Amino acid sequence: MLACQKEAINFFEVGEKAYGVLNMIESLVKTNDDLHEIISEAIVKNEHRSFFVLNSIHKKRLLNSSITEQIFIDTFNTDRRKALEDLFIEKIPQWQVDKLEEYDLTPSQIYKLHKCNIGKRFLGLLQDSTYEIIEEDEEGAAIRHKWDAPNGKYTVTANIYPNEIVASVFVHLKGRSTKLNYNYLCEVDKKKLPKYVTRQCEEIKKLLEER
Repeated sequence: MLACQKEAINFFEVGEKAYGVLNMIESLVKTNDDLHEIISEAIVKNEHRSFFVLNSIHKKRLLNSSITEQIFIDTFNTDRRKALEDLFIEKIPQWQVDKLEEYDLTPSQIYKLHKCNIGKRFLGLLQDSTYEIIEEDEEGAAIRHKWDAPNGKYTVTANIYPNEIVASVFVHLKGRSTKLNYNYLCEVDKKKLPKYVTRQCEEIKKLLEER
C-alpha cells in the first residue's frame, strides 16, 4: 500500500474491515495530489464520512475521464480487466470480469452503457440493465436508445434525428398503453417519477444530444 493511501485511511479513520472504502482509496488515491484533493474536498464540504467524500471524487473523475471509446476498445482487446478498471475507476476482481461471458455485450456497448449510467458500478451495470444499442440504420435515420428498469416497471425510450438538436424522450409505465413525453413534463410532474427514472431520462437525453 502506498504512503498516500495510508494517510487517507488515517485521515478518515477507516477500519480494516471497511473493504468497500479501502478499495475506493486504492483506486482513487495514487499520488500526493490525489490525497490533497480528497482532503480538500472533505474540508470544503465539511464532510468527514469517507464514503461520501470518495464517492464525490469518484463521480468527478468519471465525468472528466479522457478515455475515449476507441481507447477503451483497444485496451479491452488486450487486457479486459485493465480496460474495465480504467473506465470505471474502481478495482474489479477477476471473477467480475469473467461474468462478461454471461452477457452478449461488445466493448463498444459496454462503453456506451457506462456513459449512460455514470456512477454505477461495473457489476451492477451488468446485472441491472438491459441494453439496446444506439444505432443509425441508414443516412438520415434517427439515433435511438432504450433502457429497461431492473424492476420491469418502467422503460425509457429516446430518439434524435440528424437535423434535430433536442432528443425526444418517452417514459413507458408497465400496464399502461399511453406514454409520457418527458420533454413536456413540468418539474412537479417530473418529481412524481422515481429518481432513478428521471436520472436515466436526463442521462440518455444528454448522451443523444451530444452525439
